[in-house]
Amino acid sequence: MLAVGLFSCTEEATLVGFNKSVNRLGIYYREFNLPVHTIQADSLRSDNVRIFIDEPIDVNLDRLMMGSVNDPYFGKIDTRMYMQYLPALIGARLKKQNATLDKVTFTLLHDYYFYGDTTVEKDLNFKVYKIFKRGLDRNINFFTTSEASLFEEPIGEGTWTFYPDSIRKAIAANADQNANNNVSDSIYVELDRAFGQTLLDSVLTIKDTLDITLIDNFLRSFRGVGVVTEPSNLVMGFNAGDVRSKITLYYNYIEDAQAKKGKYVFTFGNPYCAGFTKVDYNRGNTTLTNLKGKYNKFDAGDGYAYVQAGTGLYARLDLSEFYNFFDTIPNPLLNSVELIVPTPGKTERSHFSMPKNLYYMFLSNNNRFYRPVYFEEREDGAQIEKIAPEFQSAYLAELGENFVAYARGDDSYGLKIPYTTTTDGTYYRAFMTDYFQYQLKLPDIYPPIRYAGLVPSDAPYGKSLNGFSFKKDSVKLRVFYSKALLR
Repeated sequence: MLAVGLFSCTEEATLVGFNKSVNRLGIYYREFNLPVHTIQADSLRSDNVRIFIDEPIDVNLDRLMMGSVNDPYFGKIDTRMYMQYLPALIGARLKKQNATLDKVTFTLLHDYYFYGDTTVEKDLNFKVYKIFKRGLDRNINFFTTSEASLFEEPIGEGTWTFYPDSIRKAIAANADQNANNNVSDSIYVELDRAFGQTLLDSVLTIKDTLDITLIDNFLRSFRGVGVVTEPSNLVMGFNAGDVRSKITLYYNYIEDAQAKKGKYVFTFGNPYCAGFTKVDYNRGNTTLTNLKGKYNKFDAGDGYAYVQAGTGLYARLDLSEFYNFFDTIPNPLLNSVELIVPTPGKTERSHFSMPKNLYYMFLSNNNRFYRPVYFEEREDGAQIEKIAPEFQSAYLAELGENFVAYARGDDSYGLKIPYTTTTDGTYYRAFMTDYFQYQLKLPDIYPPIRYAGLVPSDAPYGKSLNGFSFKKDSVKLRVFYSKALLR
């Protein structure tokens, strides 16, 4: 242990006078090697409801995914999306009573998220199905394990070609500061005419007013669509909330003895519409093949810990040694606390898509995301659960430094850890001095949170498949602290 005595000018002057009752201030350094385990969660929110409280982010919260991939580290992953749709102008009856069907089309806008092999040109074949039996419901949450039943026969089939060079250029153009050169692309297919005729009949007779009954009646008749792809070793993200993602009904009609054409649009992004991504995975033939059950501590046996969005893998950090050590020091002052998660080089272990940042999420003793609460008694004696003030996201945000407050619905709170490149390597690294000092000063009714989960932050946890692995014995907490040296 390194101990260095630092003295202020005032204290130096006092020492010259030989005042032996004065305390000296010692600054020390200690490095904690944090035990790490891999945890498998049961499921993640993957719906397009805006439940995320976050700093302004560059990812679409309405993202839904489809496609499949064979990941050498995380296994075989299959994704499909389910969406409801409503008339873009709810309650707008089509008043062309002589209208006849021309065609009906399905369009879904790319948000340029791709996971998998993006090095080769490939065709991606997809099919659109109607949802039957159990429809979606805007009043409930949907997860990566949620189900929606599809009719056996598709109402549309199409192909979209992935061109690596064009995609790279589009991503670069959309990421720069010049909005005038932005690029958009979408998948498009013409749908079954019988389906189109049913839609046309509905909007010719729809109640010409806006109320919730109209919405519910429509969603009972048209339960939504599901989109499924053939195996392609690529998963794609789509912006289902954009107005350019839609079902478009084209029709012909006669007006003033003239043949004319019109269109009627249905969108997926209406607040009354539900949509989600289902994610299936199989860890067979990977180092995670023995990962069984949920929320259990797991060691892969290869010396690595694993983190992945979408499939619900996160790394559990145990900070007990840190808290046990500082329990022995009265009123310690933390000068610097740095969390370091070294990442392997691409020559050692290359992943399809590493997260841009991680979130340091609070975990309970049973390895679940944690929301510290307390109970307040009302005048009538009822106990009301409230989030502990010390863990309100706004309070945590005041800590500043290199992280921000984050909430995943009502489940948990955590802090952001940026990805950093330095001359001696690449890391997920954050200075968390204020946070840990704050933890050490918490009242006794809120004991320090001894466990944390590292999860991808871009996009929110159920909106991507980004992941990576790292050596489980490499995570460190580097601490400079002060304590009084009694004379």
